[in-house]
Amino acid sequence: PVGLFPEGTRTWTGNTLPLMPGIGKLVRIFKVPVVFVHLEGGYGLRPRWSDYARKPGKLTVSVRSVWMPEELEKLKKPELEQLVADELRYDYNSWQDEHRIPVAGDRMAMGVQRIIYKCPKCGGLASITGDGNRVVCGSCGTEDELDAFDSLSGKFGMKNLTEWRNWELVETDSIFSELKAKGDEPLFAPEEGILFRTNNGRSVHWENLSKSFKFVCNAKGFKLTFKDGSSREFPFEKIETMVVAAKQSIEIFVDGTLYGIRFEPKACALKYWDLFNRYTERAAAEKAAAEV
Repeated sequence: PVGLFPEGTRTWTGNTLPLMPGIGKLVRIFKVPVVFVHLEGGYGLRPRWSDYARKPGKLTVSVRSVWMPEELEKLKKPELEQLVADELRYDYNSWQDEHRIPVAGDRMAMGVQRIIYKCPKCGGLASITGDGNRVVCGSCGTEDELDAFDSLSGKFGMKNLTEWRNWELVETDSIFSELKAKGDEPLFAPEEGILFRTNNGRSVHWENLSKSFKFVCNAKGFKLTFKDGSSREFPFEKIETMVVAAKQSIEIFVDGTLYGIRFEPKACALKYWDLFNRYTERAAAEKAAAEV
């Protein structure tokens, strides 16, 4: 058997992410039975943003359906893509509401600042931290507690981190507008960078360029400033692709070269991915409007 994870990365909230393009075609091209499976409860045992495992918890492998090659052959491409999306759709919070499987720990919220960076109460940016099981805003002092079912009591106006993250994504548009208004001035405080490296694609090995630098994001893109006073800029318009990798790192592809930028462990790399995505969406919309 061959296992495929068509999201291509780990979920931040426990919900299914958008699937990689072409996955529908891929499941048909093998001409073998396809078993759709959910891994239920795994997010609760250790969220992507956390450094700590929770116990006892429960991980369930749930078989959703089995499709034979001849059944898949009958489906048109859009139908096949929709089938895969429907069969793999999973919502951790809904699963918890139904099954009520507690996950215990005294560090439930530690690392939450890696996924949540805007306060719904005061609008503070990069002001959220996790303290034990508490989620705290350093700007307005609001705090809530993440319980054994990954629920919040609503003190931030949110019932769980998924709802908060979805709200944050909507807010990204206004955050990007604020970023543009600042011009060359960064929106967030400079981040401590602990590794800058590159890979030109001709080797599996990375070349380390620096292990200490300051990283800022402004309206133009990303800028790294090194101890010797030199700097390196990556304008949004030059970045072809970007992903959030492990250990609070981002990887960007520019002019045929892959660059890796790792921040200190408590940093939130996700906010820079959000801003880059907002830039690309706006740029695409402006280009389409200009062509009309």
